[in-house]
This record gives sequence, C-alpha cells and structure tokens, in this order.
Amino acid sequence: MNENNIEIKLIALDMDGTLLKNDQQVSEANRQAIKEAKEKGVKVVLSTGRSLNTCHDYAIALELQSYLVTVNGSEIWDENCNLVQRVVLQPELIEWMWGHAKQYITAFWA
Repeated sequence: MNENNIEIKLIALDMDGTLLKNDQQVSEANRQAIKEAKEKGVKVVLSTGRSLNTCHDYAIALELQSYLVTVNGSEIWDENCNLVQRVVLQPELIEWMWGHAKQYITAFWA
C-alpha cells in the first residue's frame, strides 16, 4: 500500500513521450521505478500505439512478464507473445473516419 492506503496492482505505461526519452531509450530512473514496482508485486504492462514487433524488445529488456497492449489497444498479447485478443474496426467505420479527416483537414492514422 502507498501513503494513501491504495493498493496498486498494475501500472500500464505508454511508451513514446512517456516511458521513452527522445533517443528511444528508457531512463535509469524509469528502469529503477519499474524494478521497484515489480519487487512489490505490481504488474507492469506496456500499453502503446506500437505493434508487438516494435515494443517486445523493450518488454524483454525491462524483464516484464505480463501482457502487452499494442496498436492503441486493439491487440493484447500474453507474456509468451500469444495473441489473446484482437479488435478490428469494420471497413465502414474506417471509411467514415477517413471522410471526416479529409473534410476537416486533419491527420488520420489507422
């Protein structure tokens, strides 16, 4: 428990702009905080817009033995890189979003 008597069981970390520095490295302070959390029994999960291929090596380097939430939450992988769940958007919804992106001249990534 922490000073507010709240038991933390899981920490989900975004990667780009949060866990990673501008040079795509994990700071020593973040490494230490992750290590301390794991020692307290807290599950540490990477939750990122990245694909499995571009985040798995970080999970290994940080010795994470938990799920990976990838592609902005549309895929969940277990600690053995087995796909647990994948949510795929229907083509009609993607077309609708693409149309809005063009109409309002905004960025679109899918």
